[in-house]
Amino acid sequence: MTVPGDEHLALAEELLLLALVPASGRVSSGLRVRYALAAAELMEQELTGAVRPEADGKRFTATAPSGTAQRPLTRGWLGQHARRSLITRYGDRLAERGAVRRQHRRLAGVLPATRYPLLRRDLAAEVRSRVEGAAQGEANAAADPRAARLGALLAAVGLDHRVFPGPAHRGLRHRLAERAATDRVARHAHRAVRAARAAAHGGG
Repeated sequence: MTVPGDEHLALAEELLLLALVPASGRVSSGLRVRYALAAAELMEQELTGAVRPEADGKRFTATAPSGTAQRPLTRGWLGQHARRSLITRYGDRLAERGAVRRQHRRLAGVLPATRYPLLRRDLAAEVRSRVEGAAQGEANAAADPRAARLGALLAAVGLDHRVFPGPAHRGLRHRLAERAATDRVARHAHRAVRAARAAAHGGG
């Protein structure tokens, strides 16, 4: 997928495009989005070959000498990286690309907040279409592994209902959930979000 300047969007940028409420630019389910963005960064590195998974499925080894030797794939690792600043980082990057508009507001007239109304809804629609196409069958998933893994991540953190709502997409959500169950990064993102939500509600 390309944007003005023929630059490719990062996986995290694509994910944020789908998580934004188009007109208001609000990020729905902020906690889920933060964990998804952190997981998307790791997926990006795996897809580009910057890291490779170890046989135990819990660690990634950097392929370049200058990279981090190993990164444990745990709830703790995702929690450390799932900061609120991730939304700002990728929202600002999308704004620089002309895909969204950066809008500064104050909630209740006091708390500062930044929203990112979509300027290029066609880009979000293209990402959504690619994810849907990759979920239709193994051939499509192999042809577009980025979209396949993005779909798995959406299901893993519970954003699939936001992106593909209603009964008409029930079968699609089921296929995305099946993919999420077999994707190591998506599985860890799912567990991390569940633990974070439980902690926030006093359950852990």
